[in-house]
Amino acid sequence: MARTRAAAERDYDAFFADRLFDELAASRTALAAWLGWSPEGTVFAANATTALQTAVAHLALQPGDEVVTTSHEYDATNRVLALLAGRGVTIQIVPVSGLDAPTIVARVLDAVGTRTRAVLLSHVTSPWAEVLPVELAAAALAGTRTTLLVDGAHGPGLVDTSAVTRHGAWYAATLHKWGYFPRGTGALHVPADARDTVRPLVTSWHVGAGTAAERFSWLGTSDVAPLLVTDDVRAVHRDLEGAGAVQRAALLTDWLRHELQELPGAEPVPGNAATPLMAAVRLPASDGAALRRALAARGIQLWAGQTAEGTVVRASLAPYVSDGDVDRALGALRDLV
Repeated sequence: MARTRAAAERDYDAFFADRLFDELAASRTALAAWLGWSPEGTVFAANATTALQTAVAHLALQPGDEVVTTSHEYDATNRVLALLAGRGVTIQIVPVSGLDAPTIVARVLDAVGTRTRAVLLSHVTSPWAEVLPVELAAAALAGTRTTLLVDGAHGPGLVDTSAVTRHGAWYAATLHKWGYFPRGTGALHVPADARDTVRPLVTSWHVGAGTAAERFSWLGTSDVAPLLVTDDVRAVHRDLEGAGAVQRAALLTDWLRHELQELPGAEPVPGNAATPLMAAVRLPASDGAALRRALAARGIQLWAGQTAEGTVVRASLAPYVSDGDVDRALGALRDLV
C-alpha cells in the first residue's frame, strides 16, 4: 500500500491517468471472487455504514412504506432507521432477545406485510455476535416487492457472504475487520436490478458513468491505496489457513464461550452458539462501560457495554490471540464480575 501511495505522490497525473482505474478494476474483480459476489455488482465503499446508506438512498422510501428489522441491530444503523421514521417511514422492530438465529429470521419474515419495502438484518449482530441465516431471508424474499438489506460489518473473512447475494440482496460490508484490509475499506453488493441506476452518496466525476463499478470507482480525492491490496490480503488469509491459525482460534473461541458462560450470573446468547471467532454472554453487571474501562485498565481488550437487555461482553479472537491472552481475560472477568 505504501508503494502505491508513493507512486501516486511521485507523479500524480500519470498515476491517475494511466494506472488507477485498471488497478481498481483488477482489485475489485479479485475482491468479488474472494467474497463470491458478481463482479458487476461489486463496488467499493468506505465501510458498511456508507454502503448501507447508499442502498437505503437508492430505495427512496416514502411515507407509508415499512422497514422490518430486529431489536439486535447496530446503533449506527438504528440512527439511520430513526431518520427514516422522521420522514414518515414505518419502522417495525421485531423483539429477538433470547431467540436462536433461525428463529430470529423466521420471526422477521412473519412480520413482513403488504407495506414492507425492505427487511434489514445484520449478518453478524453487534454486540451480540449472532450469525443470522440471512440467506434464508433472501431466498424467501426473492421475487417479491420487499428488498433485503444486509449489514455485513462483521461478515467478510468471518462467514460466507456469497449465498445471500445470489438471491438478490444488498450486502453492505466492512473489510478491515475480519477481512484484514486497511481501515477505511468496505464494499457493497448491488442487486442486478439496481446496477443501472444506483449512485454513490457523493456526486463526483464519474457519477454519470455507464456501470456501477465505474460510478463508484473514485470519489473526489479519496485515498485509493487501501482499495488496491486485495491480492495481498487474500495471500494473508491463505497463509493463516495453511498454518492452522484460524482453526486454532476457532477451537479457542469455543472453549472461551464455555468459560464465559460459567461466570457468575452469566446468560448465554443463543444465537452466538456457533459463531466462529466471536464469543458473547450477558452479564449481571449494572454498568457495561465501567466494566470495559476496568478491563482496559488491566490491559484487557474486550468489548463490554450496556444494551437494552443488560451488559453484554464480547470477545473477538483473531488468529494472533494466544491462550495466555484468553487466560488473562478470563482471570480479569472473574475478579470483576
